[in-house]
Amino acid sequence: MLGFIIRRLINLIPTLFFISLLSYFVIDLAPGDFFTQFRLNPRVDQELLNRQAEALGLDKPVWQRYFIWLGGILTRGDFGFSFEHQRPVWDLFLERLPNTLLITFPVFIFSWLIAIPIGVYSATHQYSLGDNVFTFLTFLSLSIPNFFLGLVLMYFLVELFNVSSVGGLFS
Repeated sequence: MLGFIIRRLINLIPTLFFISLLSYFVIDLAPGDFFTQFRLNPRVDQELLNRQAEALGLDKPVWQRYFIWLGGILTRGDFGFSFEHQRPVWDLFLERLPNTLLITFPVFIFSWLIAIPIGVYSATHQYSLGDNVFTFLTFLSLSIPNFFLGLVLMYFLVELFNVSSVGGLFS
């Protein structure tokens, strides 16, 4: 069992690398950068913008920027700085994590409360009409993302039970 877990963790490394590589390059395909809107403004000092872009490495090829970004995360835990919010990205992540968990965990529990009885029924009544219906509904439900199901459940809590606030969130 321990060998299986170690193999899975080792396989996780290239998978995460590929996902981060793909995500970085797809995001980079968007035209412009943070300084593009300022470069069009004649009142902004263009030399200052060029120095800041060079300091951030925007003058380097995309593959070099990727490895600089990845190196910052792996060696210093530096996820970067959000120019839009004027804060470190890690702080923004931690700020938004509670609401994400608030939506994710109830849906996770709800899914297990439904999945376990259906699994037991399907195992004990194999190939019956009920098993086929539950199997179809299970495959259908797998196509619904958890966060969307959480939002739908929150909507029904508000509409059906007149709950004014769900977990401290307001519309």
